[in-house]
Amino acid sequence: MKTRKPFDLRKGLFAWNVALAVFSAFGFLRVFSELSDVLSGQNGFHRSICVRDMLNVSTGFWNLALSIFGSSGSFAVQIEPIIRYSSSFNLLVHTFMYIYFALSAIDYKPSRQSAMCLTTLQILQFVIVLGTYGYAIGVKC
Repeated sequence: MKTRKPFDLRKGLFAWNVALAVFSAFGFLRVFSELSDVLSGQNGFHRSICVRDMLNVSTGFWNLALSIFGSSGSFAVQIEPIIRYSSSFNLLVHTFMYIYFALSAIDYKPSRQSAMCLTTLQILQFVIVLGTYGYAIGVKC
């Protein structure tokens, strides 16, 4: 084993991360377009939390697919309107994360600021989703 040359997995890792970035980007575009339509309507924020009138099979698919990335599966299976926020922001952040990982796989060194920006986006995502869940707990739908 000591004399054996290690496998070069960089091309495979690059392709895998690019595929995940593309998947996340398409998912974000699909889910966020529905969320923005709801938010731009009457009583937008409250309606986006409490009413599931605009949720459809396509949006449900992306929300369910998102459950692969996290623990939001219980909301996705129930097709709760609140999943709009966690799935939108999660897919957006994952798009940037997978681009970062793809670049790292081909020995491109992203700047330290880009790593800090990704961490900040993840924290911001957590705060936004936590805020919407807090609102959903305190409001009558």
